[in-house]
Amino acid sequence: APMMHCYSMDVMKQMRGIPFISDHRIVPEASFAATTAFPSRNVSEVFKDIYLFEYETEYEKQMKKELDKLGFKRAEFQIGFESSAPGITGADQIEFLFSANPGVRPLPLRSVASSGELCRVMLALKTILAGADRIPTLVFDEIDANIGGETAVTVGQELANLAVSKQIISISHLAQGAARADRHFKV
Repeated sequence: APMMHCYSMDVMKQMRGIPFISDHRIVPEASFAATTAFPSRNVSEVFKDIYLFEYETEYEKQMKKELDKLGFKRAEFQIGFESSAPGITGADQIEFLFSANPGVRPLPLRSVASSGELCRVMLALKTILAGADRIPTLVFDEIDANIGGETAVTVGQELANLAVSKQIISISHLAQGAARADRHFKV
């Protein structure tokens, strides 16, 4: 697998402070800074990574805020980015890294999240991307597993907010979530 690009935070901040595009060209100061900081990297790749770093950081902040509302008070959420050979799914691989517990290193979400955790992470993701996502129906199973009280109320409210623009099917065990629904089906 390709090596994930990691740069020191200080260098990334320095590079972000340099305007690197002018008239669709990389400005000389930025090119010099990039080749000095990362001599073994192609300049355009460095700037692509800086752009992704800024986007990932903002997206991670939004996800952490949403996850906090959904009961993951000290969860870690990170976005891993790897360049790969171009293929039918693109030339980049994105991996969501997650830890629900403080002090535990974030690992691939697909490997560490329970079904209930995965549903709440998906709810956070869909809440952030609601305007851009064209999928009309979302199904959440066990979204309220191992929660109660205020967190259950918040999950119910977030589902209701998302239901303004999507059809939501949620299998729920808690009244706090079910109370926000327009329709109920007993199975």
